[in-house]
Amino acid sequence: MSVIACDIYKLVFKREQIIPVLKNIALSQNVELVEPVVVLQGLSEISETRISRLKEEVAKIEKIINYLKLNEEENKKAISDKFVTNTLKDYTNLSHEVDDFAEQLDLVNQPNAKGEVQSSTNIVGDIRQDAQASKLPSELLTSELVYQKLLTVENEKVSELLEELETISPINVSVFSKDKHDTELLLISVKDDAEFVDSFIDHNSSFIKSIDSGESVPVTLAFENNNEKVSEVSNETFELPKLKTKLKLTQLEVLFDVLMLEITAYENTKFIGEYSGDDYETKSKTYVELHAWVDKEGYAVLSKLVDSIDQGAYLQKLSTAHRSDVRTKMSNNSLIKPFEIVTEFMGIPGSKELDPSPFLAFFFVVFFGFALGDAGYGFLILTGLLYYLFAKKPQGTIREGIKLMIYCSISTIFFGAITGGWFGVDVNVVGGTLGETLRSMKQIDLQSSIILVLVLSLVAGFIQQLFGVFLELVTYFKNGDKIGGLSGPGTWILLLLTMVLVAVSGMSPALAFVKDIQAPLLIIVLVLFAFGQGRKQKNIFLRPLIGIGSIFNITSYLSNTLSYARLLALGLATGVIASVINLIASILGGTDSIFGIIVTVLILIIGHLFNIALNVLGTFVNIIRLQLVEFFPRFYQAQGVAIEPKGYKPMYIKVPENSTKFGPIHINISNLFINSQK
Repeated sequence: MSVIACDIYKLVFKREQIIPVLKNIALSQNVELVEPVVVLQGLSEISETRISRLKEEVAKIEKIINYLKLNEEENKKAISDKFVTNTLKDYTNLSHEVDDFAEQLDLVNQPNAKGEVQSSTNIVGDIRQDAQASKLPSELLTSELVYQKLLTVENEKVSELLEELETISPINVSVFSKDKHDTELLLISVKDDAEFVDSFIDHNSSFIKSIDSGESVPVTLAFENNNEKVSEVSNETFELPKLKTKLKLTQLEVLFDVLMLEITAYENTKFIGEYSGDDYETKSKTYVELHAWVDKEGYAVLSKLVDSIDQGAYLQKLSTAHRSDVRTKMSNNSLIKPFEIVTEFMGIPGSKELDPSPFLAFFFVVFFGFALGDAGYGFLILTGLLYYLFAKKPQGTIREGIKLMIYCSISTIFFGAITGGWFGVDVNVVGGTLGETLRSMKQIDLQSSIILVLVLSLVAGFIQQLFGVFLELVTYFKNGDKIGGLSGPGTWILLLLTMVLVAVSGMSPALAFVKDIQAPLLIIVLVLFAFGQGRKQKNIFLRPLIGIGSIFNITSYLSNTLSYARLLALGLATGVIASVINLIASILGGTDSIFGIIVTVLILIIGHLFNIALNVLGTFVNIIRLQLVEFFPRFYQAQGVAIEPKGYKPMYIKVPENSTKFGPIHINISNLFINSQK
């Protein structure tokens, strides 16, 4: 439950280890590389060339992966380091296979003799020739390469549309059928030109009576221009022959991740600097260095890296005493960690600030539960969240966000139960044991206790703001400025509590004595407040004048406290909308017939789901706003800078925890690629 300041280290190592080192760092999400003082000359030119070649190879591999995924079952298991190593042993042959198969895929878009890219006409013509050569009927169903739409238009609009289609070369059109009133036009293009077809349809939507994707409609191939009609339609279906290759999907996934990792490494060579140690003359031609911000996990990565590379490498901690850009991170236990999401909306805390996450947790959960305030909705949300959490096993930010909403749904169940909120149903009309149980749990009626609930909402808001000022006082103490804390936020706390005491004294007989001393009490408090708030003024006589002017800032406390009235509004809105949905369902479907029951059930399901979505979103946004606008500004300025790793997270490969043992770290794939092209 604290803010951790990261450290900056200098890593020194031999020049020949640049790419392995950068690969290793790229796999870590806890290391941020820093621009060097003196960039290593000549490295950027080499990197640009290699990046360009590697990206060409990745583009081919990605294209083949997308094709194979349509014809093979997707690999669900993580790829091991052993499989990766075996795949890379045969990299040269695999590279040739990739080139050959990529050329086959490129044939569909290969430029013709005139330098034009083949459109749907070219593709259909080529397929027509293949079909005739194999003596197959000249029809084609939708394939992975063809995009088609069957449009029904009025006969008087056909000629106008055909004229427009003649100007759009990527689209091939055929009159599919025609009757007295309507004509069916079949539009065909390659998948890459699908946007032309969709754009034409959008532009002429007023003329089009219906649209069919044509997935089951055979398309004639025997035409040479856009106006040639279909001569015959067959009910038989034929598919394009599948392209064959020895390449396996898992092999390509390995190559994709390994090449992307190496691309990332070459892109990060801009962070490699010239050696700047005391023995510069003897080591500058052999060693290089890089600087990086690291947290605890990042330091472990660099330490293991130093142990795994050649002797002479070392890690040196640099001073951060006079740096204003120190990287920080929040450190909370698993219970509080989900609330870091709310804190991050404002920013990361600096090393001299408090982490607001543990302090906002209670307020956020309580406010959310009261504002949504329907136990039935809370149960539905909780059930859905628990199912997703255990069935899908999400990780990272998504997992923490789900945990945050689980807390909020439990709070919603609690407040819904004590306010009688159960899907908008009046618990007073529920009979039996269930009705008695629900009524026994209900302690507050929002409809008849609006003033009371409003007062409680405002009191809760004032308490949170006062707590924010107290946290500002704690921040001063944390940084060793006790005088500043007592004279600044300390005097505000004294003034606010005194005003509350005076206001409440007239309502409680036990505090009646305050009336007798309220005048001198207020004078003393105002004097302390004036001198405390004016402490920065050098002239001692001007201090009270400057300080007393700060009392006008009390209006911000009043206006911010009024903002918490939204808690009541949100709580009422959920129940009222739910009640209206129930009423509509009973009116429109209020019969004992099957139709009436179906209508009632549909209205209830759709209506309540809509109400849940609407109010969960509205509640979440408003509760976050209360934290960011009313609570945080009292003590939190978000002066921290988060670590921003420039790494690569493999999509398919399972990397060992100690990435230095990952085989591809020590292989320069770009060298293999370049050699395979010779």
